[in-house]
Amino acid sequence: MVLVEFFDREPLDNMIGCLSMHPDKVYFVGESKLIKRQLKPYRDFLARRKIMPQFEVRSVMRNNLDNILSVITEIVESENECCFDLTGGDDMLLVAVGIVYQKYKDTKKLALHRYNVRKNTVALCEKGDDLQLESYRPAVTVEESIALHGGAVTSNFKDGKRTESWNYTPEFISDVEAMWEIARKDPSEWNSQIGILAGFEAVKFPGGAPLEVCVSLSDRKNIAYVKRLLNALYKIGLIYELIDDIKTISYIYKNQQVKRCLLKAGNVLELKTLLSARRLKNADGTDFYSDSTVQVCIDWDGNFHNYGDMIKDTENEIDVMFMKELVPVFVSCKNGFVGDDELYKLNTVASRFGGRYAKKVLVATHLGKKGEGAKYFRQRAKDMNIILIDDAHLLNDEQFEQSLRNIVL
Repeated sequence: MVLVEFFDREPLDNMIGCLSMHPDKVYFVGESKLIKRQLKPYRDFLARRKIMPQFEVRSVMRNNLDNILSVITEIVESENECCFDLTGGDDMLLVAVGIVYQKYKDTKKLALHRYNVRKNTVALCEKGDDLQLESYRPAVTVEESIALHGGAVTSNFKDGKRTESWNYTPEFISDVEAMWEIARKDPSEWNSQIGILAGFEAVKFPGGAPLEVCVSLSDRKNIAYVKRLLNALYKIGLIYELIDDIKTISYIYKNQQVKRCLLKAGNVLELKTLLSARRLKNADGTDFYSDSTVQVCIDWDGNFHNYGDMIKDTENEIDVMFMKELVPVFVSCKNGFVGDDELYKLNTVASRFGGRYAKKVLVATHLGKKGEGAKYFRQRAKDMNIILIDDAHLLNDEQFEQSLRNIVL
């Protein structure tokens, strides 16, 4: 089967036909310089899925209808049948294919279709049908989506395969929920308390096991403040052997993952967001989000440099990412004050590595703004098409999960 793609700057528009139809041959029609830069990433992307069509590039003059008609006519006359994907490309290309279709529809086997990437439907243009892609609903992973947009995920990988940075056992999931219940009571206090626990790592007595902490109480500010957290953690079994005497305080973390959660204030909200999204299901019982991961570090040019290169990688981290089949969702989680620049950072990364289909979400406990400041912040987020899920700590599980579902509805 021969597929004709009108090249678009949005990678998903160029690839969805290949994902759905598995063609033997693909003509990319457009500006040849732009197309040729993308051929290797496209080949690599499709090869991982064992889709290996022959690629041919047909260059056209963007504003010359006669030239475009000539190129499309040449393709039609050289093939017994063609399927034209109208998802991408500019208006002039679409006008030209309509003219050629009318001329050859009775003598050649031609098909026209257009995909709706967000809904995962395809319109069969010559019939006027709009069909749900039930037999095979194309989906890409977080890593594939980033790669299609020219970047690479550098975190949580080994030998080219994803290795989760956290081990999501039922016990650990329960531990995360327990920590969230403490954190949500007062997110600001949680942030301060976690900061103190992290500080203990630098001043604890040496020689202990990695999970053991013993610190002197001399000159330790806010020790009563952090004792409230330690006592709460001890009661639910997240730390053991809590000993508080006049001169020292000591305890043992339950395990390394709990320790990681308790040394960085934002980890629990990020994990809560990820696990809540993973609980969502479609009507048929399948996962609502087809892929999801946390703490995604993105290399901007997709090329990893070592220290001898004298080139420094440009990287950004996204707290959580979901995929709704083809639609990427970029989530920033803030368990405390949110600076205005957070909107710009989220918008920049999501636009660069998610294209026009990206969804952008800010999950926050307290925005840290009142009156006109809060009003301005909300309007700025709206202008950037950033979805706000604020006061997340006040939402019960059902409300929070519904908020995550609504992102793509």
